[in-house]
Formats: sequence, C-alpha cells, structure tokens
Amino acid sequence: GPVFFLVSAQAPLMQRWFAADPAAGNPYALYAASNLGSFAGLICYPLLVEPLLPLKAQGWGWSAGYLLLIALVAACAAVRRGAAGAPG
Repeated sequence: GPVFFLVSAQAPLMQRWFAADPAAGNPYALYAASNLGSFAGLICYPLLVEPLLPLKAQGWGWSAGYLLLIALVAACAAVRRGAAGAPG
C-alpha cells in the first residue's frame, strides 16, 4: 500500500517540477514517456522477467529499483531546491 502510493505520486510530482521551470518547455513528452514505460513493463515483465529470473532475484531487483527511484527523486529535489534559490 504505502510503496504503491509513493511510486504513483512521484510521476505527477516530477512533471510538476519540470513544468515549473520556465526553461523546461512542453511537459507532455513526460506523459508520453511515462505511458510508454508502463506499457513496456506490462509487456516485458510476464514475458521476460518472470520466466527468466528466480523469485529471489526479482525481489532484489524490485528493491534496487525502489532505492534507485528514491535516489533520483532526492536528486531532483536537490536540483529543484537549488534552482528555486537562484536569482532570475
């Protein structure tokens, strides 16, 4: 439950941070990339990951993915915080 909430909430947050930057341009490419990634995951997971990796390896992969997601969101927050304090 809580992990799903956090993962599902980060995509709109990233898109909002992107759109808030005046030099960012059109944020709709992020929506397309998000949809494409979701579709690729829905196709690839049952066709490639489940048959080729044991359950324990899948668990480690998910854990590593969550840690990577946390690190990337934290990096974006740090960059955003630095941009918010910059003049102009």
